[in-house]
Amino acid sequence: MRRAAALVLVIAGALLAISQPGQIQAHAALRSSDPGANAFLQRAPARVTLTFTEPIDSRSSTIQVLDAQGSLVETATPAVSGVTMSVELPQIGPGIYNVLWGNVSRIDGHAIKAVVVPAEGAALTEEEVRRHCRARLETYMVPKLVEFCTSLPKTESGKIRRAVVG
Repeated sequence: MRRAAALVLVIAGALLAISQPGQIQAHAALRSSDPGANAFLQRAPARVTLTFTEPIDSRSSTIQVLDAQGSLVETATPAVSGVTMSVELPQIGPGIYNVLWGNVSRIDGHAIKAVVVPAEGAALTEEEVRRHCRARLETYMVPKLVEFCTSLPKTESGKIRRAVVG
């Protein structure tokens, strides 16, 4: 029973680790884009292509296109191949458009970390935590790092202080 309770905490820790907003941070810098930055075009392009300095992770990289009013332009799912990410555009009219992107490098992207508070008396190993997660999560969601602690820091309202944990 204690082991089951401890494993529930493992999943909570793994989900905490992967659900933190704003964690798209790595060093795959934008090398070039097509169309280029601030390009003035006679007609709208069929696609936007971004080229980075390192290979990027397709699961953690995005492209969004916004019109002049800041509304999202519906696009297909971005395609990632090595250092390149592109998205096909629908037929769009004349105007100003902004391309927003975020990426995580496959070389130095940040690893998923599980912070685990085992039930009192439970003895877990890092491998047990990973095995449990592998059986229940997608491969890319399985934590690479496992940290054990006695409690999670919380705010006065009882929410987990993610910045302190991560």
